[in-house]
Amino acid sequence: MKENFLPLRDNARQKDRHGRGIRGPLFSPTLPAWRTRAHKFDDCLAVEISIYQDLYPNELEFIEYGVRDVPESSPAPWEQAGILSKFFPSHKASPNVNDGWIIFYRMPIIRAAQHASNFQLFIHNIVTEQIAALLDKTSQEIDYLLH
Repeated sequence: MKENFLPLRDNARQKDRHGRGIRGPLFSPTLPAWRTRAHKFDDCLAVEISIYQDLYPNELEFIEYGVRDVPESSPAPWEQAGILSKFFPSHKASPNVNDGWIIFYRMPIIRAAQHASNFQLFIHNIVTEQIAALLDKTSQEIDYLLH
């Protein structure tokens, strides 16, 4: 049997490996502070997307969704300056017209929502506009809050 030459640390304080603080998270996963602002944004967006996926399962079957912090580059001259989300069609040859990705840009959306009275409703409007444009309908036609 191999002997253990390391000292036992029964009554030693739990510190991180550099000795600057406690190990582990400061908040329990059951507390609201556990979720970051980015996670809360993703949750809010996921609720809206899942509702539309339930309403239009066949039309949105091949659409994927993503969240980026900011757009990769400046908008093209024909695009609006404050872009909040964008549809990217798939590059593969597909018989399905609605095939691609909808990307939502978290920081521009949060910045634009500062003037909105209800953040959830602001997110709802952005998702509704993107999906309506994809389905070639008006946002009033597909908005489940209006029906």
